[in-house]
Amino acid sequence: MRVLLTGAGGLIGRYCAKVLATAGHEVIAIVRNNPIDEFWDYSCVSETWVVDLAAKNSVEQLCDLNNGLIFDSVVHCAADMSVATPDIQSQHALYRNNIDSLWNILSFRQICSAPTFLYFSTFFVSYLEQSQQMPSVMSPYTLSKMHGESLCKMFVEDDDFRLMIVRPSFVYGFVPQQDDLISKWLQFALADDELHIAGDGETIRNYVYVEDIASAVLKMLETRAIGTKLMINPEDISLNYVIEAIADVMSPKLVRHEYVDMHVIGFPTDGLRGARFDHCFMTMQQGITHMKRIYETH
Repeated sequence: MRVLLTGAGGLIGRYCAKVLATAGHEVIAIVRNNPIDEFWDYSCVSETWVVDLAAKNSVEQLCDLNNGLIFDSVVHCAADMSVATPDIQSQHALYRNNIDSLWNILSFRQICSAPTFLYFSTFFVSYLEQSQQMPSVMSPYTLSKMHGESLCKMFVEDDDFRLMIVRPSFVYGFVPQQDDLISKWLQFALADDELHIAGDGETIRNYVYVEDIASAVLKMLETRAIGTKLMINPEDISLNYVIEAIADVMSPKLVRHEYVDMHVIGFPTDGLRGARFDHCFMTMQQGITHMKRIYETH
């Protein structure tokens, strides 16, 4: 299977490239910038195309780079994810970049007649559909993903193809300059710095390790499963539980932490409706153990 993978330099994208290549599939990677970073593994991909998918001429660039290759699947991981942009202009730019990028890669899929398109959305869309926690999940990023799902379905109506939509919860894992909460806490613990926990630590979240996401993508492509799937861990956990998992992995080294007066919003998933991807997800301890091994190696 030949797969065109966007956002290949990001957290989810680089793990998808590795898992797909390990399974024997050919991966053509699309990245916005090159070189990506010192940890990018070029052995996972047969070609790397440097294209800004949001650019007006990106479809023409993709056609020039393609040289007649036939793709079995297109996996669209690329997205701007900042949720705390400082002004309306920046928020609008984030939304437009995500929508324009999706429109352009869907147009290219149409040109090269790839029979399968997999789109990475977010579980926040499920909250919006059920009118839950609206102020908490409403953002340019979430809106771009919700409208992106509709855009994908519009293209399906015009040119029938297999559409897979994935809605993952909070994804964690190692990638250089990754600034998610779990990555920060693990780096602090390895550096013997104190971990700061907002509130009383009982805020509920749902976390999925990035290798589980990549393995699920492989399974969906190989089984040709269509439709929309929530990709969430069966168990929600508290921030205190994450700290305990880090302490277990770091043992016998002591992990120092303190609670700070800061409000953090929880996102329990037990009330979310919709099909869920059936997968044996890693525990938090297993995921952090993997991350610790990579941090120590690099």
